[in-house]
Amino acid sequence: MKNFERQQSPAKNTYGSDSGIIDLKPLLEECMGDVDMLKELIGLYKKNILEFIGKAKIHIANQDYERLQFATHKLKCSLLLLKTEDLFSIVEKMHCICVDQEGVDKLTVLYQSFLDSYPLIEGVIDEQFFNLISDE
Repeated sequence: MKNFERQQSPAKNTYGSDSGIIDLKPLLEECMGDVDMLKELIGLYKKNILEFIGKAKIHIANQDYERLQFATHKLKCSLLLLKTEDLFSIVEKMHCICVDQEGVDKLTVLYQSFLDSYPLIEGVIDEQFFNLISDE
């Protein structure tokens, strides 16, 4: 599993991964320039992730593949909305393991990767949002 490493660049925020740049400008355009709507979407994104983290921890510990599969499925739309493809990839792999019931060890590794990656991505999203509202 790839680790995310923030590259130093004042113009853009990237990770050493295939996902490239997290850019909130297109999403702001989809919100018709409504910064409050974008802020609400980001808030929902964060809420969904925190809910997933809690539920996944419990479902992995209980080896409850069915409920973990549902939790991963529920989160995927949020991850795609903000174009956080690397987190989506982790969750998609978790989903597939649940479908095949391949084992808790793989799920535990992926879950830890998600936990390690999310704070970095959250920081970039927050920075992008701050930059957007500063430009207004």
